[in-house]
Amino acid sequence: MFYYLDGPGSSIAFNPADESITKIQGQSLGPIICSAQCNPPCQLYWIKPDGTVVDGSNLEIPSLSKNDHGIFTCHTGNGYGSNATKSLLVIVNCMYVCLGKHFKVVFKLISTCISISYVMIIMKNKLYIIFRMT
Repeated sequence: MFYYLDGPGSSIAFNPADESITKIQGQSLGPIICSAQCNPPCQLYWIKPDGTVVDGSNLEIPSLSKNDHGIFTCHTGNGYGSNATKSLLVIVNCMYVCLGKHFKVVFKLISTCISISYVMIIMKNKLYIIFRMT
């Protein structure tokens, strides 16, 4: 009998096929399935932007946080041929709500998650707001 042994080569793919996904903080991600054609079957795992390893071919995050913003990389290999990787860019936008007695409600999506704090000062019957972003 003849057995053909082969690594993943360029067969690595995502389902859905997107290589970039934009979401809002708190939304879910996935499932995104990473697959490759290998004989024997490949071992698959994901590395998150913070370096955390997620075992298996499925990537799913029930509630995205600002720490999930970045590149997720699927790694695959079976010991035959070369290993393969494929990257997925996940952009996590944040929604901030600013409320004040004399202000309209403002919703704004920003592409990087930051913290905003503010101080309201009243001087000579004028309202001043000082914003600080971190």
